[in-house]
Amino acid sequence: MADETSFQFLAGELATKAKNLGNLGVKLRFVFEGEGAVFIDATSDDVVVTQDETLPADVTISAAHNIWLELRAKRLAPHVAAMTRKIKVSGDLVRGMALAPKIMAVL
Repeated sequence: MADETSFQFLAGELATKAKNLGNLGVKLRFVFEGEGAVFIDATSDDVVVTQDETLPADVTISAAHNIWLELRAKRLAPHVAAMTRKIKVSGDLVRGMALAPKIMAVL
């Protein structure tokens, strides 16, 4: 059984959920600080997910590993995490805010 707290497990789970996003017209990066990142290209109906950290993203969402675990367990709401700066959002903030409900649905 895979360790459900590992970066690889969380990245795989995020990739699976991201496949259902559809075409949002945006490229996203979820950064697990000190561990890696998940890049999601949701600019077409066939969403592409990779762990390539060099691809340019429109919106980047970063947090420490333990914060991702809190979000996954629903012990921390995404909007609360953003407001308390436990997650950091950078890039096209206007687009990120407009898509926030859909983006946060993959967490």
